[in-house]
Amino acid sequence: MKSLLNRQQAKRDKQDEGFFRSIFRDHWERFKSKHTWYDSEQYEESVQKMLGCGKESGGYSEYICINCGRDVWKLPFSFKGYFCLSYAKKYVDDFVSQVSAMLHPGMI
Repeated sequence: MKSLLNRQQAKRDKQDEGFFRSIFRDHWERFKSKHTWYDSEQYEESVQKMLGCGKESGGYSEYICINCGRDVWKLPFSFKGYFCLSYAKKYVDDFVSQVSAMLHPGMI
């Protein structure tokens, strides 16, 4: 049962991530034109990395099956910035675990 719940949560997280990316993909240029202080290399680089995070176009490692040598598995890189939803979720989960351990020592 727990495995099923984890898979369902992972699916919802992926959907949320795709929705968030689509907002930036569709509206980033218009947003920058209205809020010119965001039209800088610093923000542009972070947004572009976020949009490419976890996609083969952003780079990947390639693993080949050691048994048959034919099957190839590509593992896309993530950019691990605070603007990356995958990294942000892990960062928040780690932070909550640390705070919970401090507030409830011996319970976790």
